[in-house]
Amino acid sequence: MTESIGAWPGNAVAEATASRPAEDTLEDTALSHRLEEAARPGVMAVPPRPTGQGLVAWARWAWRTLTSMRTAVLLLLALALAAVPGSLLPQRGVAFDPGAVTRFLADNPVVGPWLDRLGFFEVYSSPWFAAIYLLLMVSMTGCVLPRAARL
Repeated sequence: MTESIGAWPGNAVAEATASRPAEDTLEDTALSHRLEEAARPGVMAVPPRPTGQGLVAWARWAWRTLTSMRTAVLLLLALALAAVPGSLLPQRGVAFDPGAVTRFLADNPVVGPWLDRLGFFEVYSSPWFAAIYLLLMVSMTGCVLPRAARL
């Protein structure tokens, strides 16, 4: 079920690789496989890991990974899953039942303190929840802006 990238008419990757000389090195073959994977419609490509040892190569790889559509979808899923404890467990600072967390801690002396240490009683203001939505915001911004510029 592997198709050549030339199978899609008008494909810029296919046109660019068609004009290359016939002697392909191992690196060129690996690059063409990466381009082929990235050019397939309906497939979310993962950026290849950097081959260089420099900090710039790793920073570029981290940025491309963070701003890929796959990462944005995974972060959105992580945000939805992280919001579940906020819906199921009592939360501090809720006006209609301020003693709910205290009662939960008294009823569950083994699990309650661990949930409290991990921030499950203040989910929406916890650092781990903020990290997920901030990463999602950066990922979506980096994912949408280049695509919107092409419109």
